[in-house]
Amino acid sequence: MSARGLVLKVDLSAILENYKYLCALGKDATTAAVVKADAYGLGADIIAPLLYQHGCRNFFVARIGEAMSLAPLLNDARIYILDGVSSTNDLEHCRAHGLIPILNSRAQIETYKKAPCPAALHIDTGMNRLGIRPEEIDLINLSELDLKLLMSHAACADDDDDEMTGVQFSKFQKIRKQFPDIPASFCNSAATIKYPEMHCDLTRPGIALYGGIFDMKPVVSLSAPIRQIRSVKKGDTIGYGATYTADQDMTVATVGIGYADGLFRSLSNTGKVFINNQACPILGRISMDLLSIDISKIDNKVKLNSEVEILGKNQSISELAQDAETVSYEVITTLGKTIEKCYLNSTSI
Repeated sequence: MSARGLVLKVDLSAILENYKYLCALGKDATTAAVVKADAYGLGADIIAPLLYQHGCRNFFVARIGEAMSLAPLLNDARIYILDGVSSTNDLEHCRAHGLIPILNSRAQIETYKKAPCPAALHIDTGMNRLGIRPEEIDLINLSELDLKLLMSHAACADDDDDEMTGVQFSKFQKIRKQFPDIPASFCNSAATIKYPEMHCDLTRPGIALYGGIFDMKPVVSLSAPIRQIRSVKKGDTIGYGATYTADQDMTVATVGIGYADGLFRSLSNTGKVFINNQACPILGRISMDLLSIDISKIDNKVKLNSEVEILGKNQSISELAQDAETVSYEVITTLGKTIEKCYLNSTSI
């Protein structure tokens, strides 16, 4: 149990099931695993070796420190560094640990030439974040690069009215013709699921592994205890700033979780939690360690220390993210950073 009394449960069998599903989607492509940001807050030192054990040999992280930490755990796997390198010292680390930097700019390429090693090249097809612009390719001496992968990144594949992904992929396909012998990768989680025709040689799912997009198997669950129960009269206010006023007499429970634990303050007066599979609205502002909920309509009697479901079978990370006006990525990276984790089904897989 953590010092704050909360535990985020991580179902390893669900992660593995999601990985196998994504592999099955890409019949002609290899499936990598994006494990940056400590596997989206859920523990890269646990999840990456699990996926390696079940056949994954390609991993993506954001920074070289992450890659160096994972390298001893993954033997002969290819570990790609999305941010690339900024110094010859970084390149020496890549050479020593068998890491693969992703080259994102002409400046990085110039640094790379001082201590070359196997690398990947990122082409920017419209996201305008990282990557070489298509018009810059002719300015690069490709013979000086030991390329193992050519990649780009879909910007809008998770949008319902997505029209950009097809445009980006068409650009990428044209560029691929200049690299006929280099494996290619375009699809993130959403594109992997929605656009099998764009899989190329390697897909790069991240959030899909962790149950945070579409109908992937839920991976995390979280509950918190009730610390106090009180009767509130019509007209009474609740919480800092008195932002909620009771429109009738009600029963209110104070729950032992707050924004210090990674639960977004933006859920104040908008979010919900669950008791006995029944939704309980969050009342007033979420504070550092506590939140208030309406339990007036709960069928079964609620007691002190009863557990309240924050995430679980009744509320996915995507649903909580929608109420908080954020994305599922932020939900798990935040909760995973602040709350102790407990791994389920670790002995059965």
